[in-house]
Amino acid sequence: MVFVGDAAAAQAHVDSELQLRKQQEPPAAEPPAAEALPALRRDSLRAAKNRRLRRRLQMAAEYTALLTSALILASLIRAFLGLAFWIPSPSMFPTLKIGDRVVVSRLSYRLHEPRRGDVVVFQNPGWVSPARTSIHTRVLRGMGEFVGVGQPRDKNYIKRIVGLPGETVEGKSGRVWINGKPLDEPYLPSTVRVDDFEVENIPPGQFWVMGDNRSDSCDSRCMTDPNGDRAKFIELDAIVGRAFVRVWPIPRIGKT
Repeated sequence: MVFVGDAAAAQAHVDSELQLRKQQEPPAAEPPAAEALPALRRDSLRAAKNRRLRRRLQMAAEYTALLTSALILASLIRAFLGLAFWIPSPSMFPTLKIGDRVVVSRLSYRLHEPRRGDVVVFQNPGWVSPARTSIHTRVLRGMGEFVGVGQPRDKNYIKRIVGLPGETVEGKSGRVWINGKPLDEPYLPSTVRVDDFEVENIPPGQFWVMGDNRSDSCDSRCMTDPNGDRAKFIELDAIVGRAFVRVWPIPRIGKT
């Protein structure tokens, strides 16, 4: 049997507990006022935009550093190690064909003197004046040359050293003769013949060069300067370097 007084007391106790718990709970956050919402959105969009900008600036800085490093490395390789050259003519056939690409070492002749049989690239000695090109072509070619992926803008030639300083060279009986003796040239096919030419005395510090395609090569036998005078020999200072390896096309990769 429950008394009315006891029930009322119990209800009062429950109400008191509930009121106490409500007082202890943290007040609920009030929703932002309607006029504050656009400002919050603007702040959020501005922060996201700043983050994207920082990421783009960071990527740009990384790419710039990478490109700068690549250019520095390419310039060092170009200056001290080697250059790549395309073969534009058949004068060195069959050793080199039109379109072949060779790597030319700049260091070789800092370590030793040029040797007979070396395939060398040398600068235009004045036989043919380089053709004039448009300015944008020269700029693009210069950029390619700087990073080592373009053909150098100056006219260069590639031939094989046959005669050394102080020697005599002569063509007779289908062969090259050095100091009165026939020259053994194992790099040529046995069927290659050389037209006769007179004895030439090679001056000190200069070299006699010939193309491997002896019947289709303008070399020390026929070269002239712009005045029409013979330009038979190549000075050491004109030699860019030794072509020591063929790197293109892939099936023809190998030593020159």
